[in-house]
Amino acid sequence: MNSTIHPTNEAYNDFARTIRAELRPEGALEAIFADAIVRLSWRLEQPDTPEDYRNTATVAIRRNAAELRNLQTNRRLKVEHNLDLPGLISAKDVLRYRKNQKLQNEPKSADVTTVETGLNADIQHEQQKQLEEITKRSQMPIVKPPEPGRNTPCPCKSGQKYKRCCGSGAPPIYKLAA
Repeated sequence: MNSTIHPTNEAYNDFARTIRAELRPEGALEAIFADAIVRLSWRLEQPDTPEDYRNTATVAIRRNAAELRNLQTNRRLKVEHNLDLPGLISAKDVLRYRKNQKLQNEPKSADVTTVETGLNADIQHEQQKQLEEITKRSQMPIVKPPEPGRNTPCPCKSGQKYKRCCGSGAPPIYKLAA
Protein backbone atom coordinates (compact mmCIF):
# COMPACT_ATOMS: atom_id res chain seq x y z
CA MET A 1 0.00 0.00 0.00
CA ASN A 2 1.85 3.09 -1.22
CA SER A 3 -0.60 5.83 -0.35
CA THR A 4 0.97 9.18 0.41
CA ILE A 5 -0.43 10.94 3.41
CA HIS A 6 1.51 14.17 2.90
CA PRO A 7 1.81 14.58 -0.91
CA THR A 8 3.65 17.91 -0.57
CA ASN A 9 6.30 16.63 1.80
CA GLU A 10 8.91 14.68 -0.18
CA ALA A 11 10.97 13.97 2.93
CA TYR A 12 7.98 12.22 4.51
CA ASN A 13 7.37 10.16 1.39
CA ASP A 14 11.01 9.01 1.32
CA PHE A 15 10.85 8.19 5.02
CA ALA A 16 7.59 6.24 4.54
CA ARG A 17 8.99 4.26 1.59
CA THR A 18 12.06 3.29 3.62
CA ILE A 19 10.05 2.12 6.64
CA ARG A 20 7.47 0.26 4.53
CA ALA A 21 10.29 -1.50 2.65
CA GLU A 22 11.64 -2.78 5.98
CA LEU A 23 8.21 -3.81 7.31
CA ARG A 24 7.04 -5.46 4.04
CA PRO A 25 3.30 -5.45 4.77
CA GLU A 26 1.04 -7.74 2.74
CA GLY A 27 -2.68 -7.34 2.93
CA ALA A 28 -4.86 -4.59 4.30
CA LEU A 29 -4.46 -5.31 8.01
CA GLU A 30 -0.67 -5.46 7.83
CA ALA A 31 -0.68 -2.22 5.80
CA ILE A 32 -2.77 -0.49 8.49
CA PHE A 33 -0.26 -1.43 11.19
CA ALA A 34 2.67 -0.45 8.97
CA ASP A 35 1.12 2.95 8.17
CA ALA A 36 0.52 3.59 11.87
CA ILE A 37 4.17 2.77 12.58
CA VAL A 38 5.29 5.11 9.77
CA ARG A 39 3.14 8.01 11.02
CA LEU A 40 4.22 7.61 14.63
CA SER A 41 7.88 7.22 13.69
CA TRP A 42 7.74 10.34 11.50
CA ARG A 43 6.20 12.33 14.34
CA LEU A 44 8.95 11.14 16.70
CA GLU A 45 11.59 12.34 14.21
CA GLN A 46 10.27 15.89 14.40
CA PRO A 47 12.13 18.15 16.85
CA ASP A 48 8.97 19.95 18.06
CA THR A 49 7.31 16.75 19.35
CA PRO A 50 6.26 17.10 23.03
CA GLU A 51 7.83 14.65 25.50
CA ASP A 52 4.51 13.17 26.68
CA TYR A 53 3.59 12.41 23.06
CA ARG A 54 6.98 10.75 22.56
CA ASN A 55 6.28 8.30 25.38
CA THR A 56 2.79 7.49 24.08
CA ALA A 57 4.02 7.15 20.50
CA THR A 58 6.85 4.82 21.53
CA VAL A 59 4.41 2.48 23.28
CA ALA A 60 2.05 2.60 20.28
CA ILE A 61 4.90 1.78 17.88
CA ARG A 62 5.86 -1.25 19.99
CA ARG A 63 2.28 -2.51 20.07
CA ASN A 64 1.75 -2.02 16.35
CA ALA A 65 5.07 -3.70 15.57
CA ALA A 66 4.14 -6.68 17.76
CA GLU A 67 0.76 -7.04 16.02
CA LEU A 68 2.41 -6.74 12.60
CA ARG A 69 4.96 -9.41 13.58
CA ASN A 70 2.15 -11.73 14.72
CA LEU A 71 0.27 -11.27 11.46
CA GLN A 72 3.38 -11.86 9.37
CA THR A 73 4.37 -14.93 11.41
CA ASN A 74 0.87 -16.34 11.05
CA ARG A 75 0.96 -15.74 7.30
CA ARG A 76 4.35 -17.43 7.00
CA LEU A 77 3.25 -20.43 9.09
CA LYS A 78 0.09 -20.86 7.02
CA VAL A 79 2.19 -20.99 3.84
CA GLU A 80 4.90 -23.28 5.26
CA HIS A 81 2.43 -25.79 6.71
CA ASN A 82 -0.14 -25.47 3.93
CA LEU A 83 -2.91 -24.42 6.31
CA ASP A 84 -6.15 -23.03 4.94
CA LEU A 85 -7.51 -21.24 8.00
CA PRO A 86 -10.08 -18.49 8.45
CA GLY A 87 -8.59 -15.14 9.40
CA LEU A 88 -9.31 -15.28 13.15
CA ILE A 89 -7.55 -18.58 13.83
CA SER A 90 -3.89 -18.33 14.68
CA ALA A 91 -1.60 -20.73 12.86
CA LYS A 92 0.52 -20.95 16.02
CA ASP A 93 -2.50 -22.24 17.97
CA VAL A 94 -3.28 -24.86 15.31
CA LEU A 95 0.32 -26.08 15.28
CA ARG A 96 0.46 -26.13 19.09
CA TYR A 97 -2.79 -28.15 19.14
CA ARG A 98 -1.39 -30.65 16.61
CA LYS A 99 1.79 -31.04 18.64
CA ASN A 100 -0.18 -31.68 21.84
CA GLN A 101 -2.32 -34.26 20.05
CA LYS A 102 0.80 -36.08 18.84
CA LEU A 103 2.30 -36.05 22.33
CA GLN A 104 -0.90 -37.40 23.89
CA ASN A 105 -1.16 -40.22 21.37
CA GLU A 106 2.43 -41.43 21.76
CA PRO A 107 2.87 -44.65 23.74
CA LYS A 108 4.39 -44.13 27.15
CA SER A 109 7.08 -46.21 28.78
CA ALA A 110 6.48 -48.00 32.08
CA ASP A 111 8.76 -45.56 33.93
CA VAL A 112 6.83 -42.53 32.68
CA THR A 113 3.53 -44.16 33.60
CA THR A 114 4.83 -44.95 37.11
CA VAL A 115 6.05 -41.40 37.65
CA GLU A 116 2.76 -39.94 36.34
CA THR A 117 0.75 -42.22 38.63
CA GLY A 118 2.85 -41.16 41.62
CA LEU A 119 2.53 -37.47 40.77
CA ASN A 120 -1.23 -37.76 40.28
CA ALA A 121 -1.53 -39.50 43.66
CA ASP A 122 0.54 -36.75 45.32
CA ILE A 123 -1.59 -34.06 43.68
CA GLN A 124 -4.83 -35.72 44.79
CA HIS A 125 -3.48 -36.13 48.34
CA GLU A 126 -2.47 -32.43 48.46
CA GLN A 127 -5.86 -31.34 47.09
CA GLN A 128 -7.60 -33.48 49.71
CA LYS A 129 -5.52 -31.87 52.49
CA GLN A 130 -6.34 -28.40 51.20
CA LEU A 131 -10.04 -29.25 50.99
CA GLU A 132 -10.03 -30.55 54.57
CA GLU A 133 -8.28 -27.41 55.81
CA ILE A 134 -10.74 -25.13 54.00
CA THR A 135 -13.66 -27.12 55.42
CA LYS A 136 -12.15 -26.91 58.91
CA ARG A 137 -11.63 -23.15 58.63
CA SER A 138 -15.13 -22.54 57.32
CA GLN A 139 -16.68 -24.46 60.22
CA MET A 140 -14.77 -22.58 62.93
CA PRO A 141 -16.87 -20.00 64.79
CA ILE A 142 -16.02 -16.40 64.11
CA VAL A 143 -14.77 -14.79 67.30
CA LYS A 144 -15.33 -11.06 67.62
CA PRO A 145 -12.78 -9.10 69.59
CA PRO A 146 -14.16 -8.00 72.98
CA GLU A 147 -15.75 -4.57 73.02
CA PRO A 148 -13.81 -2.06 75.11
CA GLY A 149 -15.27 -0.93 78.41
CA ARG A 150 -17.38 2.24 78.54
CA ASN A 151 -14.80 4.30 80.41
CA THR A 152 -11.69 3.03 78.59
CA PRO A 153 -9.98 5.22 76.00
CA CYS A 154 -11.48 4.79 72.54
CA PRO A 155 -9.49 2.45 70.24
CA CYS A 156 -9.79 4.99 67.41
CA LYS A 157 -7.19 7.13 69.24
CA SER A 158 -9.45 10.17 69.45
CA GLY A 159 -8.49 10.73 73.08
CA GLN A 160 -12.09 10.46 74.31
CA LYS A 161 -13.76 7.73 76.32
CA TYR A 162 -15.27 4.90 74.31
CA LYS A 163 -18.81 5.74 75.53
CA ARG A 164 -18.49 9.31 74.16
CA CYS A 165 -16.76 8.45 70.88
CA CYS A 166 -17.54 5.16 69.15
CA GLY A 167 -19.79 3.40 71.63
CA SER A 168 -23.17 2.18 70.42
CA GLY A 169 -25.11 4.57 72.64
CA ALA A 170 -22.78 7.51 72.16
CA PRO A 171 -24.73 10.76 72.37
CA PRO A 172 -24.20 13.30 69.63
CA ILE A 173 -21.62 15.93 70.52
CA TYR A 174 -22.89 19.42 69.91
CA LYS A 175 -20.07 21.39 71.46
CA LEU A 176 -16.54 20.22 72.00
CA ALA A 177 -14.67 21.46 75.06
CA ALA A 178 -11.64 23.53 74.20
